[in-house]
Amino acid sequence: MLKMSKVTFRKFLNATGANEIVGVAREVAQNSSRVIILAKYGTMSLTSVLEYLNNYADYSSFVERSEVVSPGGKRVITLMHSYGEKGSIFVKAYAKALFELIDMEPNLSSTENSVTIEV
Repeated sequence: MLKMSKVTFRKFLNATGANEIVGVAREVAQNSSRVIILAKYGTMSLTSVLEYLNNYADYSSFVERSEVVSPGGKRVITLMHSYGEKGSIFVKAYAKALFELIDMEPNLSSTENSVTIEV
C-alpha cells in the first residue's frame, strides 16, 4: 500500500484527465475494494458495500461520511472530500463501480467537494 498526502493526491488528480480518473477509480473499486469486501464480509451485498464505505471513511481519512434517511425511506450517504472537482469525479466513479458489483445503480450526484449516494 502506498500512502500519500492529500496535497499530493490532489496534484495527481489535477494533472490527470477526467477519463483516466474514472478508469482508475473503477479499477480500484472492481479489484482492490472487491477483494477487501469479500475478505472482510464474505459476500458482496448492499450491507457489505455500505459497511465497507463506512469503514473506509472512518479509517482512510480520504473522505468524511454522513448518512441520513430521506422522508421516502431511502438512505442518503454523502461522501465529503477536499480534492475539488476531479476528486468528485474519482469518488463518484468509485462509488458507481462499487454498486455495480452488486448490480445496483444508486442515484449519484456531486458537487465540487462531495458525492451523494441514494439507495
